[in-house]
Amino acid sequence: MANPRSDGKRLSVLLVDDSDINHMVVASLVEGQDIELDFAIHGAEALQKLRDASQPYHLILMDLQMPVMDGYAATHAIRHALKLATPVIALSASHQASEVQHCIQVGMNGFLSKPIDGEKLLAVFDSIRGRAAAPAPAATAAPLSASLLRLDNLNALHDIAPTKLTNALRDAMANSRVDFEQAHRLWQNGELEAAARLVHKYRGSLGTFVHAAFVERTLALENAILGAEPDLEERFAEFRASLAELFNQLQQWLDKHSG
Repeated sequence: MANPRSDGKRLSVLLVDDSDINHMVVASLVEGQDIELDFAIHGAEALQKLRDASQPYHLILMDLQMPVMDGYAATHAIRHALKLATPVIALSASHQASEVQHCIQVGMNGFLSKPIDGEKLLAVFDSIRGRAAAPAPAATAAPLSASLLRLDNLNALHDIAPTKLTNALRDAMANSRVDFEQAHRLWQNGELEAAARLVHKYRGSLGTFVHAAFVERTLALENAILGAEPDLEERFAEFRASLAELFNQLQQWLDKHSG
């Protein structure tokens, strides 16, 4: 099938991501961009939407780590089973060179790091409209600041959907606490890949609301787990303290903006 092109007016975009927060973020970023945004929560659902679509999508934004079917398997199926040339842009909280290479190997066309940068996402839309190149992976972040929160993102999303944002944040905080302690237990039991997946799992969602340096710290912990670094007990303890401070700041923000 030929690669669909926009007529310069309205783009049809499929976001494949299991995070409600990321759905909210992308929806807020495309507002006013003349973009019709559709959602799928895993690769299998995305494939079904692509099969059933009455008109082809112009672009697919594809998370990599998802239940049921991940982004790699979904993209491979899009290229080989569905025979579609629709541009696929990877979304990932990690941006290691090996991961970028894997994305290219399965047929993806570009790569965006989480938390999603609005300007880079808009550049992707421009590239589909034929006006700009796709984005490169994000640069390394600066050291942690005293305030961990991206208040611009929080306030913007609160203006659009306050109740949905509040509920999503509370769920993310509760789930992240559980995931972190589970990751620690899995590491202690020698299940390194499972532990690293849990750290990776919440980084993309929380990363939307924190400065990039905090995201880099979570990436460092994930890599340290996979590399079986000798000081991991200390790293877990340090990150637990950072996570507690993040939740404290998020709770203060929620208290201020609730009711």
